[in-house]
Amino acid sequence: MIENGRATEVLWNVGVPAGIRTRVTAVKVIRPLVTYRNYQHGWRTLAQLDTGRNPNRTLIEPTRRQLKWDDSFSSPAGAQERAALIETWAALTQSFVGNAREAKLHAKAALDLARNREVEFGAGFALALTGETARPRSLANDLEESFPEDTSVKSHYLPAVSGLVAVNKGQSAKAIELLQAATRYELGLPRSGLNGFFGALYAVFVRGQAYFEAGQGVEAVTAFQKILSDSEIVIGDPIGAVARLQLGRAFALSGDKTRAKAAYQDLLNLWKDADPGIAVLKQAEAEFAKVNKLQ
Repeated sequence: MIENGRATEVLWNVGVPAGIRTRVTAVKVIRPLVTYRNYQHGWRTLAQLDTGRNPNRTLIEPTRRQLKWDDSFSSPAGAQERAALIETWAALTQSFVGNAREAKLHAKAALDLARNREVEFGAGFALALTGETARPRSLANDLEESFPEDTSVKSHYLPAVSGLVAVNKGQSAKAIELLQAATRYELGLPRSGLNGFFGALYAVFVRGQAYFEAGQGVEAVTAFQKILSDSEIVIGDPIGAVARLQLGRAFALSGDKTRAKAAYQDLLNLWKDADPGIAVLKQAEAEFAKVNKLQ
């Protein structure tokens, strides 16, 4: 078909299980048939199957496979880097929802394909989300050495990755200090947000984590609320959903059980069609039940 001057093929239900097919058929997935520009349009459309709302492996993995090497209609130059960005997106999605093994596999695949600044940032952040410290720190060092004057690197990528590594090491105060470099630009969209639809507000998320680990519930609430209030730049990144979980935890830490319950309920409503076995969802359900008992 022709849509907005682009030759496209409309696909429906890309690997979607019957139980959620009604929901997903409302999303038109476009695979481009002609130009490099079409290719970008197509993979971004696929990437916006809204994994933030439905973190379902039967959506994430077919989406990634569909996009990875479907480049026969695009310029050969850069196809490998585009595939690397897709693997990076998958690594981040899996890490945010608690699938550490899958996240690490996708991060490795991304780095094997390309080592540009967005891939190193995304892979490093995904690995840090799984609790790693050495590899994310190494990737951050490489970014710092290779792109010392790059605004996205200095103001988004490095503070987010380095800050999360510090949180993982139990160094919350250091993380908060490192994140000061992101304050001026943290509400802007980094290059990774344009090229790969990930990375927006990651420094804010890490700041919230640092405050939470430091026992500063009120400050953590402020950070996570900022993500939700500026969610229009998050697009389909699951950071928007996970921020709800972290907000519930922060409210509970600050002693506001009523708002904690509302935040948990918000996440559970958002993820009502998610895979029941997802680690983060299980944690959220258990914590929600505990908060309810305290009411």
